Amino acid sequence: MNYIKAILSLIFLVGPLSISSAAEKVQKDVLFVVLGKTANFRQSSDETHRLLNYHFFAEIFLKENGSVSNAALITPDDNRELVFEGDDSVLEVHGGRYTNEDELNKAFPDGNYIFSYRLSDNTLLNESVRIRNGSGNSRIPDPVSVYLSQDGKKVNPANVNSDLDLTVTWSPFESGNTDPNGIVDDLMFVVTGNCHGKKIDHSGGPFGSGE
Repeated sequence: MNYIKAILSLIFLVGPLSISSAAEKVQKDVLFVVLGKTANFRQSSDETHRLLNYHFFAEIFLKENGSVSNAALITPDDNRELVFEGDDSVLEVHGGRYTNEDELNKAFPDGNYIFSYRLSDNTLLNESVRIRNGSGNSRIPDPVSVYLSQDGKKVNPANVNSDLDLTVTWSPFESGNTDPNGIVDDLMFVVTGNCHGKKIDHSGGPFGSGE
């Protein structure tokens, strides 16, 4: 599978999502943290979508030259400690794959999750981030579509001409809303990668991340 096909292989939809800017403490290590429940879809060349699974995740985005140690996510129901792993820019926790949303919510119920980590100056932070469905109905949006075009014409992923520029566009995030807390509005981004899962390009994330 070439990297063009990889673009369409996974569409990542974030449902209940919480982002903290980590702005409460002046420090040089953490840019923000993310907690979310997601649905993953596969988009075929005819732009139809197939649900793959539901997923829980948490992330710690680091500032340039920032670092943390002993990073763990503590769950609200049974105080499990899930260890973060990653590289110099983002640390991640992944909570398995589930066939339906009920299974996901049973494994990772709504509530206050604790991001526990030590900054580079050895300060211990325990940051509480709440995630909730609110009404009990799903907040995971329907999948968007990703489109490829060359010379102003739509192109099939299997027929991309490597000698021409490739334009990647996507359908609007129709269910996105503003953030009542004023941290960051609902967002959508597109990541391109190769068949080994290595990122090639990113449309850009909040606070200048993912570029």
